Amino acid sequence: LDGRVQSQAEAKRIAGHIATIRALDVYTRGNLSRAGEYAWQALRHLPERDLRARGFATAVLGAVLKWSGDLMAAAQMSTEAVALSRAAGDSHVAVHAVCDLAALAILQGKLHRAMATSRKALQMGGTYAGRGGRQLSVAGHAYALLSAVCLEWNDPEAALRHAQDGIGLCRLSGQADVLTTGCRSLAWALQAAGDAEGALAMIQEGSRIASGTSTWYRARGAAWEAALHLSQGDTEAAS
Repeated sequence: LDGRVQSQAEAKRIAGHIATIRALDVYTRGNLSRAGEYAWQALRHLPERDLRARGFATAVLGAVLKWSGDLMAAAQMSTEAVALSRAAGDSHVAVHAVCDLAALAILQGKLHRAMATSRKALQMGGTYAGRGGRQLSVAGHAYALLSAVCLEWNDPEAALRHAQDGIGLCRLSGQADVLTTGCRSLAWALQAAGDAEGALAMIQEGSRIASGTSTWYRARGAAWEAALHLSQGDTEAAS
């Protein structure tokens, strides 16, 4: 009987891991409702002690809720993902979830909070590096967020500096979603600094990277490129 119970528990745990992977897969394809369903399914199946997988599923759910417009619930899930991932020793997911909290703060117009939260993400990444690892490439997203805040504060020099620091980290991993974010950040910083040609080259690099992922990322890359063309007054290229 004990063996049967253990077998059922293990089967449930594996089902939770599968649901977590599926949640991320369909999220990267832009199917937010399905991603949310898989993430909730994962959390129902995963045992409480499986902190790493629960942290990952919760982080995906937070991202889904952000894109769905439920910012309060998204912040709650991202905060929980940070706690779970830190308890599990998963620095990558923890830093990513902190970046999500900073992005939420920007969406809410809370720029001082966004700045402080982005710096917290960098501090967490630096702590990991100080323990014998290297600075997490996902911290490049934190630099991109710092750059965005500086642009809102009309400080193009600081925005460009942060964006340049960020793209260096983003290139370390070659992870498409992080790298496209880094390209976008640097493009807008270059545009603010008066380098229209460099901005266009960078946003087009981001579009090329996005083109090798999913239709959702390709659409986002195209939208970013169109927005940059509009800011440069080239309505024909934007169209």
